[in-house]
Amino acid sequence: MKITIKTRRALKRKKKIMVISCKKLLMNFMNISKLTVSLFQTIVIAIVTMRIYQQPLQNQQLMSLDKINYWDSYLPWFYLVSYSIVGMRLWLINNGFRYKKSHVMLVKANLEKQEQFINVYNKLMQNLSDDELLYFMDSVHPQHQARPSYGWIVWGKRKTIATNSGQKRIHITGSISLDNMNVIHKENEWINSDSVVEFLKKSEKANSKCSRIYLVCDNASYHKGKKVKKFLENSGIKLLFLPSYSLNLNSIERLWKVMHENVTYNKYYLNFKDFVRSIRNFFAEIPKLYNQLVDRVTGNFFVVKFNPVANSST
Repeated sequence: MKITIKTRRALKRKKKIMVISCKKLLMNFMNISKLTVSLFQTIVIAIVTMRIYQQPLQNQQLMSLDKINYWDSYLPWFYLVSYSIVGMRLWLINNGFRYKKSHVMLVKANLEKQEQFINVYNKLMQNLSDDELLYFMDSVHPQHQARPSYGWIVWGKRKTIATNSGQKRIHITGSISLDNMNVIHKENEWINSDSVVEFLKKSEKANSKCSRIYLVCDNASYHKGKKVKKFLENSGIKLLFLPSYSLNLNSIERLWKVMHENVTYNKYYLNFKDFVRSIRNFFAEIPKLYNQLVDRVTGNFFVVKFNPVANSST
């Protein structure tokens, strides 16, 4: 049987139509497959997120993760999903995590007593008269050593800083008023009851117009010595003792941090005399740091709640 030209053309048209139909069918199948995969990924990510925020163990475990590689091995095993290191980092950022240090906290700190102190402090500040002032007092012992700190360094490069092998240090007692950022300080050979009494005398002299001076301090033995108690009997100074293990409630600790940022962080002093001179220059230039101190040395206390990392033994 002979096939005419018309028949051949008709067969070609049918074949072309069938090929086009197959292509469309294959494309639809692929689109459905992509949609299914995308939907599956969305469901898995949703499950991962829900499990992370619902499981109480994560609240502690996440704080102990100092390597993103941990997540790269943890997620495939626990959640059946895997990310690249870059993808994992972006996921953590997008879900409210930050890469930061944990805070050191003394386990013996009494949170209830800290709250009580904050209430007493707030009431005192509200009722403080014009001729009364409150200072935060503490002693600090800067050591003649360079303190390595963070800084912007070219990628792939390492920076070093010289250091000393000696253990020389300077002993300073200081106080700061949050009302006017006035700082009183005194260098001492040693910190003891005698040096505390001398500092109290200097504080009285610097605030001679005040009828009452409140000094917030810790429970160090030299703050409660017999000589200190005897001096306070005829003095306008009253000591307010912080709860034990409550450095977070002493605002002058923030001043000491500013001091180290300006004097010891990433700085090397060949001679101890140069180190002492730099410390003294810091105190002399404190008025120039007024705006910075107002922002950083405040009475906005925070009560640190114990939230241990996963590998803690407690």
